[in-house]
Amino acid sequence: MVRNRVLGLDFDGVITNPHGFKSTELLNLGYDVPPEHTSREYCINKLRIPLSVYELATYNVNVVGLLDVPLAKNSKKVINKLYKNIMIFIITSRKNDEVVAVKEYLKEKEIKYDRVYNTNRGPKLNILFRIKPIIFVDDTPIKLQELNDLNTCPLFLFRNVANQYYMNDAGWREGGWDRIHSWLLSKRLEKEGGQKR
Repeated sequence: MVRNRVLGLDFDGVITNPHGFKSTELLNLGYDVPPEHTSREYCINKLRIPLSVYELATYNVNVVGLLDVPLAKNSKKVINKLYKNIMIFIITSRKNDEVVAVKEYLKEKEIKYDRVYNTNRGPKLNILFRIKPIIFVDDTPIKLQELNDLNTCPLFLFRNVANQYYMNDAGWREGGWDRIHSWLLSKRLEKEGGQKR
């Protein structure tokens, strides 16, 4: 089978489950933040944690201690299954020197993928226009909203502990890895059967 379709995936919070580790790291830096409140927006805008402190905690989790961060539930199983039929492109917004840790993590955890794209903290828009995924999965609602307004591609809000209270008023598809797999399977059957669902 030719792998000519693309699945676009964010990395942190979609493939990984860093929220408990980030909570611990923030506590080590003097801020008692439960895992469900460890998103960047919540920590900086609501809790008023200084950006430098939040960035240090994030760096310690997403780079220094990344190999210890657990996988998101079913991420490895579903990604490796999808890889047989769909190209897996990971799109992350890390600083350029932080991408090596992502590739080491993927190798260590034996996750199959085709390419890692990095925006160096910039928007993901240009990459999405270039790779034209059948769907893009991200766990950060504010990033999805920016993309939604530009009508780039179908969007999927990956649900995790840090965005569990977010109200999905945009109507994006949402859920975890099992829901992603089901949706992609329905799209494949639709394509093969020529029936619209």
